[in-house]
Amino acid sequence: MQITPLRRADVPELSQFLTKGISVSATSPLFSPEVLSWKYFDGPGGPAGDSGSSLVARSGGRIIGHIGMCFRQLIVPGDGAAAVPTMHAMDWLSSPTHPGSGVLLMLRACATSPTQFAVGGTPEARAIFPSLGFEQKPGVASFVKRLKPSHRLRAPGEGVVRKWVGTAKDVAFAWLARTPPVSQAVELRSVPTFTEEIDCLQRPHSQHVVTCRRDHVLLNSLLRCPVSGFSGWTIHASQRMIGFAVLKVTAHGRTRIGIIVDCWLNTADPSFWQAAVAALNDRLRALSTYYVRAYAITPSLHAALLLNGFTRLDEVNVYVRDKQRLLPRDAHFGLSRLDVEGAIHFE
Repeated sequence: MQITPLRRADVPELSQFLTKGISVSATSPLFSPEVLSWKYFDGPGGPAGDSGSSLVARSGGRIIGHIGMCFRQLIVPGDGAAAVPTMHAMDWLSSPTHPGSGVLLMLRACATSPTQFAVGGTPEARAIFPSLGFEQKPGVASFVKRLKPSHRLRAPGEGVVRKWVGTAKDVAFAWLARTPPVSQAVELRSVPTFTEEIDCLQRPHSQHVVTCRRDHVLLNSLLRCPVSGFSGWTIHASQRMIGFAVLKVTAHGRTRIGIIVDCWLNTADPSFWQAAVAALNDRLRALSTYYVRAYAITPSLHAALLLNGFTRLDEVNVYVRDKQRLLPRDAHFGLSRLDVEGAIHFE
């Protein structure tokens, strides 16, 4: 078995390997050659020859294993705290005939960064995380809000009675989730690309969680994703930029789903967070989305989602590997869809 960096010429074969091994539809774009090329060759660092963020294992000339590496920097709470390099593995798969290749690939990937994290993961991955040195941390809450209860009546695949019963439940949920009035005025401005202005908006001491650093280079890379539906927004109050957001609209049959991929403000004032989430909801409602999904990556966003009538769905597991003890032992981790690649995977 030989482990080497992914080459551009390997992408079509890797696409077939992942599509078959992870059991997604052949028409799904998630492992298409275009998306894999964007992920591993045209990321935030720009175009590359051999990928520095993907490893393939081969035996007998064919791919038997793969792991992708998403490199980030963790921001630790507190003034003057240094950023900690980290890595999140993605598209991790080994052939059933070579199960050991998966562990070897993960160990090689972990050697590229002093810390590693994982969010969610397959049952097989979660089963071996402890043996690889990953520790489970408090999870990240996932939220949903239905914007158009009447949409269910037009959706295919259900009988008339079930549609009306489901619509009645959605209306009841919407009534129970009535929200308090917004006390601040914020403005969303659409941006084709982000500029360096946003780089100073993420203050590490403003939220008591460990988060990943965001900057304009990273966000612009996401806006270039071949999977369409992403949009960038800056958030303003009194003509001053106070934050940014990335939204995504995706179609599931005839249903349009909105995702708050990322949202960050340079203030902990709950009234501004409530107003920002309300404005994002209004934007997604104008785009005819049926419901909105979001991760509560910070206490401020968690509170703002509740104030805007979101319902908590579940908690996504978080795992951290920190052999050098660079991170606070009791830290909570706030990781968004931007950090865990959920932005391009419909859940």
